[in-house]
Amino acid sequence: MKTLVFFIFGGLALFAISCSQAGKEEESKERPATGLYAEVIPAKELLFAEDDIISFNLATREIIFTDIAAKRLSSCSFDGYSTSTNLFLNGERLFKSAIYLVCGFSSFRIDDLVFYRSEDSKYYLNDGYPLEIYSEGIRKIREKNAQKRKVEWDTFVDHLSKAGKIVQ
Repeated sequence: MKTLVFFIFGGLALFAISCSQAGKEEESKERPATGLYAEVIPAKELLFAEDDIISFNLATREIIFTDIAAKRLSSCSFDGYSTSTNLFLNGERLFKSAIYLVCGFSSFRIDDLVFYRSEDSKYYLNDGYPLEIYSEGIRKIREKNAQKRKVEWDTFVDHLSKAGKIVQ
């Protein structure tokens, strides 16, 4: 049993390390002085930068990334409560709360801001996971939380709009 636990944790550690190393051959990323970028907490590793974003869909909240960024993101660990990111605009945190990184096979619900990777490797920035709202109570919680972040969401959308990255 101890051996099995050792291998499981060892595998998870290798996966986490591969996330920080993935894509370094293709590009070397530094935090931009201006613009939008995200970094993983607590490692402070750059997750993506504004130039990695092709578009953001206002209706679905899907973010489409460049091929290089999508490849880098596909090897990152999206495991919810233990992995999160901060989103920065011109060096200042854009959203006051950390953003949970969640993958498509997670079995728990989060009613807070998530950066979500679906099973078919699509990415979303949304007010909760799962994306489908299956009860009135959950809808009310998410709407209340989204209202608290309205100014932050508006700033995010306005910035991407000025950069020509908004799709409706």
